[in-house]
Amino acid sequence: MKTGEELKNTSENAEQTTAWRIANEFQTPLGVIISTGELLENYFERLTPERRRLALEDILSAARQMNSTMDLLSAFENETNPESGASKKLMTSNNKHSSVNRRSTRKANHCRP
Repeated sequence: MKTGEELKNTSENAEQTTAWRIANEFQTPLGVIISTGELLENYFERLTPERRRLALEDILSAARQMNSTMDLLSAFENETNPESGASKKLMTSNNKHSSVNRRSTRKANHCRP
């Protein structure tokens, strides 16, 4: 049987591992956004219109991946740490705004030349 100190250490290790995984989920798409943005910034005139379009798709895809991760984290937090009604309403409101933003972005992409 584990002692209180061992349980505390196990819990802290699990929290650190979770924090590391969450950070990693954001570092990868952020790297794509930054590097692709720099590519566009530095070589925009040299890139073909098709390559520019692909670069923008990469940026949007990475941003959507981050947004999906945030949605999953919000849902997980909601399930594991029930909060007051006001906090839940705020989270629900924020998630609705995220969904609206994703739909707006998709619609805007279809209107681009």
